[in-house]
Amino acid sequence: MTIEDFVAVAHTGIVIDVRSPDEFAHAHIPNALSLPLFNNEERALVGTTYKQKSREQAIKVGLPLFGNKMLPMVESVEMWVDAFQKKNKTNATTIYVHCWRGGMRSAAVAWLLDLLKINQTSSVLIKHSIAQALKTLMQHHKKRVF
Repeated sequence: MTIEDFVAVAHTGIVIDVRSPDEFAHAHIPNALSLPLFNNEERALVGTTYKQKSREQAIKVGLPLFGNKMLPMVESVEMWVDAFQKKNKTNATTIYVHCWRGGMRSAAVAWLLDLLKINQTSSVLIKHSIAQALKTLMQHHKKRVF
């Protein structure tokens, strides 16, 4: 999915930003919902581990942090899907999950939502957005919200 494709269709579904609270506060897609995989300190720890050690070590540091958040994250998304479907009078919802650099955070959350088939009575399509395309767009606009 190109950034142009993403921008053209983002309003048709739920955009979930899984970056840290500080990243979200700095800049985010209009109407995106914040569902941070890591808090600010956890993101710094995982990121530092990634840079100083390895991708694999960073994943091992992040896994227990993610594990404790899975159920509350799922419950938040179920609530957002239900509200979206009631508001738009539809049983289908597209969920766009995005993060920033390499896409590992959004891939993890998209995997979790897909695994549980959020809201069994609806047709929920989960799309893991292209992180690099979003990074390019945010750098281009240099605004808090674009």
